[in-house]
Amino acid sequence: MYILRPLLILILTFSSSAIELGELDLKLIQSTSKGDYVLVQKKLTSEQIRELSSKYERRFLKSANTQELFTVIKDIKTKKTFNISLNYNIYQAKLIADHSPLLIKIKNAIKEFWYKIIKKEFIPELTGVFKLEIIKRFEPPHKDAFTDTSRFIAHAGGVIDGRIYTNSLEAINSSYKKGFRRIELDLQETSDGIIVAVHEWDDWADETNYSGDLPPTHQDFMSHKLFNKYTPLDLSTIRNWFKEHPDAVLVTDKINKPKKVLEVFKYKERLVMELFNESSLNEALKLNIKEAMPTHYLYLNIKNKLDEYLRKGITSIALSRYYAKNNYDDLLKLRKQGFKVYAYHLNHGKDKRDETFVACNELGLFHGFYADNWNFKEKVECFNPL
Repeated sequence: MYILRPLLILILTFSSSAIELGELDLKLIQSTSKGDYVLVQKKLTSEQIRELSSKYERRFLKSANTQELFTVIKDIKTKKTFNISLNYNIYQAKLIADHSPLLIKIKNAIKEFWYKIIKKEFIPELTGVFKLEIIKRFEPPHKDAFTDTSRFIAHAGGVIDGRIYTNSLEAINSSYKKGFRRIELDLQETSDGIIVAVHEWDDWADETNYSGDLPPTHQDFMSHKLFNKYTPLDLSTIRNWFKEHPDAVLVTDKINKPKKVLEVFKYKERLVMELFNESSLNEALKLNIKEAMPTHYLYLNIKNKLDEYLRKGITSIALSRYYAKNNYDDLLKLRKQGFKVYAYHLNHGKDKRDETFVACNELGLFHGFYADNWNFKEKVECFNPL
């Protein structure tokens, strides 16, 4: 089914001598399978824009980026005027390629100011029909990015029959068939110390109708199917599955015991572990597994020692995709240093951004992400949604 997605295009011209705008062309465009058509179009003259600027001047002067904006404009020596288009398909590749902090600051200040004005003045009649939102496109995705299996991690084994977090044999078989080669599983220990694949014990008990103590014994775990349908996995079973799929890589979550995992799994060259404290991180590095990956909060704790860990062999980091909202420069710096950042928290929270949204708008800032679902053979259509 083809989903209709609106696209907002704003073209703004600033003068370096004053905060002054040229014409503003506002278009609300509806994209359909048969092409695009303009739903709303408003062209504002310079006089109208000055009137709006004056009306909202106090609000603009209080915005977080405004003082930086005035400083930035004074610092621009080479151009008297410059254009900024919020049609990210057009300009964003150059913006990222140049890594221009001046343009980024200007863009953020302008976007913040005009977003509020446009929403208040021109779009209220669309409330309840369309959601007004301007999306940052960090760079146009490379044409091969959507089929690069190193960028996609099957989250908790991947979706199966519309269910997530099963960590089941059926889920990993389905994900592998779709093209995933990085398979993430949540690993925890049973009451008798055996490593098994489970996300949360309380959820597992509900989904298996188990009524005993938690965590269960290994025998109890393996004898209960999720939803009376999906086959549970222990680490020995997982090792055998990866033996039969030699191009697959195991990515672990939850567990923080590299040595114990490797003793059973064996394939250190195909083991990526998301880890939660420095001692486990250093243990994994000594074991020389494929990737020892600091998780979000561990990364925040070791930020001042990243160069040291880069020399030790850390190459990838797992971060919430929400980190991008206020840490754009930090993510660009990580990319420049050579770190591969994998984003989690897709299909999560209020915005519930899905795999297609993140692939189209955030690949390039993030190297890859944890995906519930992805089909490497399907053509991806990218839009800037409203």
